[in-house]
Amino acid sequence: MALINRSFIADIKNSLNTKQFSEFEFDIDTPETGSVLVRIHHKDHNEMYISLYEGREHKEIRETTGGALTAAILPQYQTNEHIDTINVSMTPGQYKTKESYKIDSATRFISEIHDWLGNLSSELTHLTVKENNETQTIYEEFYAQLNEQIPSNDEVFSNQEANQLNEKLDKLYKRIEELQETYSIQEEKLNAFEEVIESVKMSAYSDTKKRFLRVSAGKISRSLYETFKTPEGRQFLLGAVTQFTQTLVKP
Repeated sequence: MALINRSFIADIKNSLNTKQFSEFEFDIDTPETGSVLVRIHHKDHNEMYISLYEGREHKEIRETTGGALTAAILPQYQTNEHIDTINVSMTPGQYKTKESYKIDSATRFISEIHDWLGNLSSELTHLTVKENNETQTIYEEFYAQLNEQIPSNDEVFSNQEANQLNEKLDKLYKRIEELQETYSIQEEKLNAFEEVIESVKMSAYSDTKKRFLRVSAGKISRSLYETFKTPEGRQFLLGAVTQFTQTLVKP
């Protein structure tokens, strides 16, 4: 049974409080069975983790009945020795996506956490830049296609135009809802997207067309990006923006 004492957990939590991070950004799992002693992962990125686990190393030892001088002529005997080890696995590593290695004692795990947090900070910075670029791409395409149907001026929508637009927004939500199972969309993400759609629908009755274009394109593109969280979902989204905007611009 693998049980970690409270003082070690307290040390782990303290090590997670840095200039870049807080302990509350992470989940700390301490399984009661199995080889894993501790697993820490970022709450927003479950795939980014560091774990401390026990292992066993197999070592073969060859011996003879005599000393070194008789080793060449006397028969050798092989024995097997099993050595318990303490190991660390982390994602991301310093150079590789994943790194695993032995450490001399469990207490060294705290310093390994510091190294991992440095790797994590760099990775999250890269992801933020990538996400901002992708969101900007979606926004620009969304805005451009809406602008082909909705002029960017200071006029307001008539009630009939707003009603028709809201019907199309409902169709867009239904289309995303249909993709929930295919792209593993979380229920809370789908609910959040529905709230954005409802907010945009309300603005159609009050905002100018210029403001509606800018704000709705921004809200919907950002919410779509947050809704499709898996790599497969993001890849699909980047190729399906035209499909979604057509839901809004088709008669």
